[in-house]
Amino acid sequence: MRAAATESEVSTDLASGFWLRDGDRIINVERALVDGQLIGVQVFVLTADARPLRVMRADRAMSLGGDSWRLEGVVDTRLPITEPRGEVVVERDPSREVTLFDREVLEIAALNPRYMNIAQLSEYVDYLDRNQLDTSVYATAMWSRVVQPISVLAMLLVTLPFVFVAQRSGSAGRWLFIAILLGVAYMTLTQIVSALAPAYGVSPILSTILPPTLFSIAGLVALYRATPRARRSAG
Repeated sequence: MRAAATESEVSTDLASGFWLRDGDRIINVERALVDGQLIGVQVFVLTADARPLRVMRADRAMSLGGDSWRLEGVVDTRLPITEPRGEVVVERDPSREVTLFDREVLEIAALNPRYMNIAQLSEYVDYLDRNQLDTSVYATAMWSRVVQPISVLAMLLVTLPFVFVAQRSGSAGRWLFIAILLGVAYMTLTQIVSALAPAYGVSPILSTILPPTLFSIAGLVALYRATPRARRSAG
């Protein structure tokens, strides 16, 4: 994927991260997280004839707003291109504020969990876990895709009892409307739980499996009570 942003160019590649060209600088980011954090940043400063003049590496970077970033674990290497007999100068800094690129450019290249498949999400969650980073957003998205078939079954179980009720009462339109409202309520609840779970530290597995499980149980109970055999036993 390529996108233009003012005079910069961005290209993304799952294997090597994403690359940005901004004038005489080439910036490479290994991983970009949705909270504005960058992992594995490299900045290459080139001369007019495209020779490397300076290489700055950082373990991670946090957005400070606009095009300002705070780098952590910085190793700044200056190469003696203009002075052939000069020495390589290496500076190390635990933290440094620099100007890289506007965060809007990051929106183009960042990996958004909504557009990733289960295999990509699983790989990314494993990567974050190995590096002791927060996995909640991507783990929730991954498990949401895993339990999606269960969600379809849950909605079916919730709406089936209204079919029997509508056949007995004859007011099919009213019961159909109620069934639709329940389906909308289920989808809304699922989205709310998935969105709030990472913020409150709820397990991604629990937050994605709990809503369809509860609705499935409720649907099975309602379906059993709606069957003629259950009505005769109750009578």
